[in-house]
Amino acid sequence: PKGRVKKSPINVGVKYRLWEHFDVTISYIRGERLAFSASTFYNFGYTKGFLPKIDDPLPYRAPVNIESLGPFRPEDTLAQELLTAYEEQGLKILDIFFTDHPNCQKSLRIHVLNESFRLECKLRERLNHLLAYLMPVNIEEVTIVIFSEGFPIQEYVFRMEFVRRFADQEIGPHELQLLSPMKEVSYPPLSLSTTLFSRPRNLFNFELAPRIYTFFGSSTGKFKYNFGLSASINGFLPKDIYYNIITGYSLLETVRSCNDFDRLNPSQLINVRTDIIRYFQTHGLTLDEAYLQKTWTLGKGWYARLSAGYFEVEYGGAATELLYYPIKGCWAIGVEGAILKKRNYSGLGFTNRVRKLEGFKPTYHKFLGSQYFLNVYYDWKPAHLDFKISAGKFLANDWGVRYEMSRYFPSGLRLTLWYTCTNGRDRVNGETYFDKGIGFSMPFDIFYTHSERTSWNYGISAWLRDVGVQASTGLNLYELIYDQRQ
Repeated sequence: PKGRVKKSPINVGVKYRLWEHFDVTISYIRGERLAFSASTFYNFGYTKGFLPKIDDPLPYRAPVNIESLGPFRPEDTLAQELLTAYEEQGLKILDIFFTDHPNCQKSLRIHVLNESFRLECKLRERLNHLLAYLMPVNIEEVTIVIFSEGFPIQEYVFRMEFVRRFADQEIGPHELQLLSPMKEVSYPPLSLSTTLFSRPRNLFNFELAPRIYTFFGSSTGKFKYNFGLSASINGFLPKDIYYNIITGYSLLETVRSCNDFDRLNPSQLINVRTDIIRYFQTHGLTLDEAYLQKTWTLGKGWYARLSAGYFEVEYGGAATELLYYPIKGCWAIGVEGAILKKRNYSGLGFTNRVRKLEGFKPTYHKFLGSQYFLNVYYDWKPAHLDFKISAGKFLANDWGVRYEMSRYFPSGLRLTLWYTCTNGRDRVNGETYFDKGIGFSMPFDIFYTHSERTSWNYGISAWLRDVGVQASTGLNLYELIYDQRQ
């Protein structure tokens, strides 16, 4: 075929950014043709949101009530005032304990659930003002304990003499932060305390969200998808046991005509992930998740969890995790493990068999899945980079290491890359394939007129294979804690 005619080996162009959101480009190509293009641009990483936070209240300042705890301001009145003020600020009080120490020191311990503020500095700003303008003058110390998903994560101990100096503008928020730093959760004897208020955790929360599954890896069109809706019910049972039930319904999909193995490069490992296509070829309502999880704060930076149930569309079982994440550290280390059974392609039952292809011929073997890992986390704050290394046994009985690197931005946007190197010896087009992919987390906060902690998470592998597969096993401890400390 004839090549393109050129009068010049150099392409020249000019780009102009208009109003910081529109790019206009004019180019002279090969000395032969003039080209024009226009595009839009939006910096999601540094945006403060599409809409101003007009529904967020200002930090608390009025009405000021520092009346002493006593006949003119009894304990139940104080509790009601605190409940109302905290909820107006987007915070939910779970418990209030009052202690009158033998040495005449009076103190409060308040358990708070933060469901609004994504940044820890914003949470602290609200707490500073609430304590400064609502706390009785005869209270000498207040401990605020921050909870997430049924377990305490961190606490702040405020000496009220410093808080009152903050209220009088004798010290600023930075000085108050130094005088009341974030600490590990303590467990003082509550037998000496009076419970002013206590409420059970929410039993029911209902959420409706889009359901999106995407795959690369088909000889009849490489990209396949399943779009639909998911409805979830979650909450807390007695003893702060968290439960989560998610049902799904497909609305638009291209997986129905797709084979459950690659006809050009069939995986020769046991099929722990490539047959996931079969789970999305069923009709009607599906039960995607249904599990229980109990989490403990063990003290001195140690956390643990147990979970059991249907963890995802393909697997269910039991899992455990132990994590060490010191309050002042930028690193964490933990171990986790799970025993998993493969679900039937439809319904609620399990199967004890897994398929393995010998060339193109299917064979079936007994299967009880297991995975266990040593996890190391590091947050490189100056560079806004987060690293995770998981070393151990993957679901297809391959051993190796998964590397993850995330870049996070002030807006809450997070971009993630991962690469997994194992001894699975998976072959694609004559070369050894290692699992790799990209993902992102987009905070809903940027679309709302109020502060919000929820986000949309999405990730996709470069190819749908069985090497380097990790099954989901519930809520990850590091992510739960990190989200409250960032």
